[in-house]
Order: sequence, then C-alpha cells, then structure tokens
Amino acid sequence: MNVTYKFKTEVKWRVLTCFLCILIMLQGFFPIYASAESAVKTIKVGYFAFPGYHEVFEDENGPQGRGYGFDFLQMLRRYTNLNYQYMVALYLL
Repeated sequence: MNVTYKFKTEVKWRVLTCFLCILIMLQGFFPIYASAESAVKTIKVGYFAFPGYHEVFEDENGPQGRGYGFDFLQMLRRYTNLNYQYMVALYLL
C-alpha cells in the first residue's frame, strides 16, 4: 500500500473527527428551543343519553355532566389542551 495514500486517509479521518467534535461542542452553546402552540382547539363531541355513561346538561357555568364518558373526556382535556363542545346525537330505531 502506498504510504502517502495511507497518510492522506488518516489526515482526512482526523480532520473529520475534529470537525464533528467541534460541531458537538458548539451545539451546547447554541441550544435549539422548541415551542408548543398554546392555542386551545374545540372539538364537537356527539353523545347519546345513557344513564351512568353520558349525562351531560348545560348550566350557567357551561357544560356539566356525570358518567364514565364525560369523566373520561374531562381527564383527556388535561393532557391534550382541547375543549369539548357536547352535541346530542339523535338516532332512530
């Protein structure tokens, strides 16, 4: 193997390694900040009247309710930054 070729290859790898190390160190000096949108979105939720599962009624304070379905959506609201607008689903048998 040619000695000059081996020397040039080693120099290229050392330069590349030094460049990558410098890039990694500079990353600590210039951090990237991510910002989340703080806008609250409103989703329309269709529900059917079912005792113990969906019991939603309008009050002067907004939608109030009881039951598993209502409580589950209120729990999700804490984590998803969403508001729910409850719509009565009418169906025919």
